[in-house]
Amino acid sequence: MQQLAKQEEAFEQIEQVLTDGNLSALQPQQRVDYVNRLCESTGLNPMVRPFQFIRFQGRVVLYATKSATDQLRKIHGVSIEITRNVIEDGCIVVHAKATDRDGRVDEDIAAINCEKLRGEALVNARMKCVTKAKRRVTLSICGLGMLDESELDTMSGHEKISTPAPKRENTEAKAALKKKLAAPKPEPKPEPEAEPVETTAPQYQMVWEEAPPPPGVEQ
Repeated sequence: MQQLAKQEEAFEQIEQVLTDGNLSALQPQQRVDYVNRLCESTGLNPMVRPFQFIRFQGRVVLYATKSATDQLRKIHGVSIEITRNVIEDGCIVVHAKATDRDGRVDEDIAAINCEKLRGEALVNARMKCVTKAKRRVTLSICGLGMLDESELDTMSGHEKISTPAPKRENTEAKAALKKKLAAPKPEPKPEPEAEPVETTAPQYQMVWEEAPPPPGVEQ
């Protein structure tokens, strides 16, 4: 009964994650497992932490780091072109166009308020806006609708959550075990036949001897 209750609770947690992306019901190790599954489906290396968690407005959500977008561009052969980079209405506006190796095209936009910025601060803001546009369009063309790390500055009150690093899988031992199981088993050697043992019946020789005469009888 207790086992059934635990399974129902786990299903409710998974349903919550799939419905609204809220990971607050998951324990730290469950979050690690969730990230590992996500990395497996997208081809990302989990050891360089492509995804992290934040708590925002009572929800725990996942966001993509620089490592995620860099890996995605390499995996899918994504090239990016900045088609517009202007300052208008007190904001830096950058348009980015992405094309993958299959010829699919996607576009996205990023904007940063720069009304009170001057000099070096304005230059840094423009570079940051370009980076933001590139990351947003990368996630879009790769089918990952989630927050990007560069967007966290605009989310006041968010809290980063420390999550245990994923354990490195011992791929060498796993491959060796797989190879061992797949190897054909040697055929058992036939047992040597036992040498026949000659059994000969004992030989008897009959010897006839004359019986001596009875006492008192002369021959």
